[in-house]
Amino acid sequence: MSRRILLVLGLLMVMAGLTAAQPVDGDLIVSNIYEPNPSTAYGGFTAIVASNGSWTTLAGPIAASAYSHNWVRMAANNTDVVIGGFNTTTFADGLLFSATPGGTLTTLTKLPGTYPNGFALDGDGNWIICGSSTMWSFDDSSLTLKTLFTHAGPLNEMTIDRDPGAPHFVIAIYSDTTLTTPTAKLFGANATGITTTIVLGVQEPLKRASGVELDPRTGHYLVCDFNAPQVSVVNKAGAVVSSLTVASANGAAVNRDGTAWVCGTTNLALVDLVNPSVLKTLPITNPGRFAGSAVEVSGSRQLVCDSDGKTVAVYLQSRRKFDGNKAYQLACSFGRRPSSKMPSGEFLCMAIDPLLMLSISGNLPGIFSGFAGTTNAFGNASAKIMVPKAVQGLGIPIFVAGVLYDKTGIQTVTNTHWFTL
Repeated sequence: MSRRILLVLGLLMVMAGLTAAQPVDGDLIVSNIYEPNPSTAYGGFTAIVASNGSWTTLAGPIAASAYSHNWVRMAANNTDVVIGGFNTTTFADGLLFSATPGGTLTTLTKLPGTYPNGFALDGDGNWIICGSSTMWSFDDSSLTLKTLFTHAGPLNEMTIDRDPGAPHFVIAIYSDTTLTTPTAKLFGANATGITTTIVLGVQEPLKRASGVELDPRTGHYLVCDFNAPQVSVVNKAGAVVSSLTVASANGAAVNRDGTAWVCGTTNLALVDLVNPSVLKTLPITNPGRFAGSAVEVSGSRQLVCDSDGKTVAVYLQSRRKFDGNKAYQLACSFGRRPSSKMPSGEFLCMAIDPLLMLSISGNLPGIFSGFAGTTNAFGNASAKIMVPKAVQGLGIPIFVAGVLYDKTGIQTVTNTHWFTL
């Protein structure tokens, strides 16, 4: 075999290795608060976890090795990931940074005096960040950080709930195990501060709430707890609907098929939220100092709204290989429920109401532009909503979702995002 052929084969092998190290749709992205090598300084990284539990580093420490990775979510472009980190020496000097699929890191903003415990993308395109004692809003287009409010905390994680009548934010409190006085474990808040207590108590299963996620299919909250039984489904009234055991549960990612991935310090668990049970436990192989703090599903942010109050840009970005050049239909609704299970097994979290019927009718192209069409070769498309002046500023949430389909039926159901009139 000639030297040239050997060089080409070697290059192809290197390229294949580089490609394999990048996340693909459905991979699990796990933030980790520890450095993988126990002999090095205390720091963190974010990993791509394969179906057998093995992992590949996606992003290393952002600043030397003293910065831990504490939270991770898909970026608005559904390609990069956004990671929250903090200085493990001071437990302050928080950072929000992004990582490309190839692992290139970019600092987005500093979070002075505290550290990020969780964040979520709001309907105006801004990130809502939950620090240990501060809530912020961050616009990653202008790189503007705004303090919403402060609280003694410790604020440990948050989710956004825009259901009618629900608090805008739901925040989990992490309390010491010796706590004897009833303290709010879940509470509601708006942009100016705490508004509602959802759960009080010192007993399990909500003694040390370490994470909370909204299940849009039901409107319930999936609460992670370091103490048994670790994972609980809590309704909006604060009642525990069901509980499951997942060791040292730290964070979760809710899937559209009625399941959720839960991240423990040394394992991942796939749980069934429809018929409460643990479907699969995925131990982290060769963990070293692996201690998972949050989990995200790569490619899960398939639809994003970005609103300035007058115009709403809607971005459809499936990224699934089989969604290129597919027909799509978007819709708006006043609510996410009752949800509908599609033939694909995914739930479309949209109420079938007059607004939905109007938005899919094609009769108002001056308001709903690009709501039906064909994706490009990469599964992407864009649409626009021109908000009538008469309803601007009403403060009413509007939900947006879509489906991609071909002659065989619906192939993909997007996540449900929102904007506010």
